[in-house]
Amino acid sequence: MSNGATARYGGIPDWRPPGDPGDVPGRRPGMPDRQPDPSRFGAPDRLAAGGPASWLEQRMFEQQTVSVSGPITPELTSRVSAALMTLDALAGPRGSITMHVSSPDGELAAAFGLIDVLELMQTPVRAVALGTVGGAALGVYAAAGDRLAYPHARFVLAEPRVDELAGTAEDVTRAAGAHLRLLEDFAVRLADRTSHSQSEIESALSDRRDLSASDAIDFGLVHRLIPGRPESAPGDGR
Repeated sequence: MSNGATARYGGIPDWRPPGDPGDVPGRRPGMPDRQPDPSRFGAPDRLAAGGPASWLEQRMFEQQTVSVSGPITPELTSRVSAALMTLDALAGPRGSITMHVSSPDGELAAAFGLIDVLELMQTPVRAVALGTVGGAALGVYAAAGDRLAYPHARFVLAEPRVDELAGTAEDVTRAAGAHLRLLEDFAVRLADRTSHSQSEIESALSDRRDLSASDAIDFGLVHRLIPGRPESAPGDGR
């Protein structure tokens, strides 16, 4: 071929991605860089709008890890759902995904968006609680098949908050009815995950029951704790 290009695959010349700076040491001339780049396979591009948080979320994504941090909102649900579905599509038969949860509450409808994604995934998801997990975030945490917690994590069993209702009396009545139906579904799911009755879950939510990580194991919400670093023996020099 002209210009010294080598033909491959039926005469197709060597390909370079747009913006390729050229050949680099250790790479065959004209061949694309082989460095793994999840964004080429559908990974969310800059999961947050730049900055250290974006860099950290990208590094976590590469380790098959996502973070549910802060109040659960439609924006957070959209971002985390995209990451979960992408990881699920890329995971191999022995793959697994870790989901860190540190959220005191959130919008119940947004939480159900994440719950639905988690329940439809083929790849096993391990949820890890750190800080405080409460309100609507309990449903997201409980939707994972494997549930761990750091020793000082806390769980607040409380009814998810209700956003201020506005509009006509009919609008408010309709919105309140929809929230009550979601709240009932929320209690049913927690009951199923913890082996408690629905009435027991509703009572715990009404009383705003506060559980330590150990208490949450007894309650059936947490499967096991993440062990801390072993204490150093006297005189071992550490």
